[in-house]
Amino acid sequence: MVIAFLVLSKINYLVIIFNNLLLRFTSAASLEQLTTGRSVIYGEYLNYLKDNVRSLFLGEGLSSYLVHFTIRPHNSIIELVISWGLFGTIAFGLMFFVGAREYKRKGCKGRIVFVNTIPFIVLFIFIQTVTVFYQEGTYPYLLMAIIMLYEGADKKE
Repeated sequence: MVIAFLVLSKINYLVIIFNNLLLRFTSAASLEQLTTGRSVIYGEYLNYLKDNVRSLFLGEGLSSYLVHFTIRPHNSIIELVISWGLFGTIAFGLMFFVGAREYKRKGCKGRIVFVNTIPFIVLFIFIQTVTVFYQEGTYPYLLMAIIMLYEGADKKE
């Protein structure tokens, strides 16, 4: 009963959010307007990486790339590549996946249920739109997502 009341009390707010989102998609005259300029920023960073092969493979260093740009890329994957290069990005991904695999191997013997993957889905969507790898809250969230993924698994022993 309380949950139903809370949902019904927020219906107007949800309708307003949905209408604003729909308006953004229907009124945008270009990709730049639709993405609020992020597509232009992505293009500048990708062109820079294409023209600077050393930076593509080895990176520019943490925030050192701002010498060449006036704004962050607003995409964490692009920021990883420009900061750490492809080698560093692959190493970061391997550390993450190896750590998750070891955690699963040592702590969980069951099947992962969908609801426990939601934090990873949210994180993946989030990193597409903002720069999260230089925000302190990202890493505890990442650890909590790993723990939730495997601790909430159906235990089959």
